[in-house]
Amino acid sequence: MSLINRYLLIESLKTTGIVILSICGLLLITGFADDAARRLDDSYTITKSIAYNFKVLPSMLYEYIDVVVMLGTLITVASLNKNQELTTIQLVSSSSRQLTLRLLTPALLLFPLIYYMGEWVGPKLTQEAKLERSLLTGRNAPSLSGQWYRSGNEFISIDLITTDNRLVGITTFTVSDDKTLEKVQYSQSGSFINGGWRLRHTKIIDFTGDNLEFSELKLTKWVTNFFTPSIANDLKQYSERLTILQLYNRLEFNKQANTLTPDIERDFWNRVWFPLRYLAVLFMALSFSFGSFRQKTIGDAAFKAIVIGIAAGLLLDTIGAAIMILGSNAMLATLMANTAYAGLAFNFFRKRH
Repeated sequence: MSLINRYLLIESLKTTGIVILSICGLLLITGFADDAARRLDDSYTITKSIAYNFKVLPSMLYEYIDVVVMLGTLITVASLNKNQELTTIQLVSSSSRQLTLRLLTPALLLFPLIYYMGEWVGPKLTQEAKLERSLLTGRNAPSLSGQWYRSGNEFISIDLITTDNRLVGITTFTVSDDKTLEKVQYSQSGSFINGGWRLRHTKIIDFTGDNLEFSELKLTKWVTNFFTPSIANDLKQYSERLTILQLYNRLEFNKQANTLTPDIERDFWNRVWFPLRYLAVLFMALSFSFGSFRQKTIGDAAFKAIVIGIAAGLLLDTIGAAIMILGSNAMLATLMANTAYAGLAFNFFRKRH
């Protein structure tokens, strides 16, 4: 790495670090204040609240990553421009393309860490924190109730998936290939043991014979690759609390169960195409970093960039949803929206540079 690139990386890390610490401070203060007002008691103490808020911090910060990256890049480059250091970097760069690459390099080097923290580490820590807090406070436990699923010729209803992934109220309707009802089964509860679900207090009505056959079993085993404890856990969570792999597994499960919604598909593919959005944010930040700062401040440029960036992000989600309504699949719709955002940001940068 050249001396200039090293200098740019260090300056970017400093500025981005300050931005991150500032936003983290605000998020922690609001989190502590919310807990103090609504949740603190003998079991959920201030130390538990501190641990909870630090655990959910990576995911909360990732929600504002557009602002963080934009501010970090903009303030770094604008400061270099204001102090005439950018002029020196322009002189030693062989072309405008090389200059742009040098200015983008620090943020691009940070991208793998940002993506890993936001899509894997953050969601896992948030799931743990939410469960721990719900058990301590005795409320708002992550559970799921009243859901129907389909697996082959079986239609399955589950009244409740508890915090420890036990099933309560499992009703299964089995039909033949010609849609004739063959069997109805109801179990009071089920736990996953040794590779299968152990169902308790099961009642079965069989319609295959000439007469109805009724039977009861205290314990029975239900072996299925379709519904596993990991899937049960994923179904209880909001999609933003899932890692990108968990969200993919949930998407595939919902496809098989005929319960897939456009929101889940759009959320997953937007997270896949996040690198395009990341590039768009960088070009938007650079667009406001050039020019004279004699009659404007860096704060003015940062405010304009953030407003335009937030508006563009909201417009991006709206365009993706609109394309899906017109009949496109979620993968193509979100790709088109994210590509359009990146293309417009790059074109805006070229005009201002």
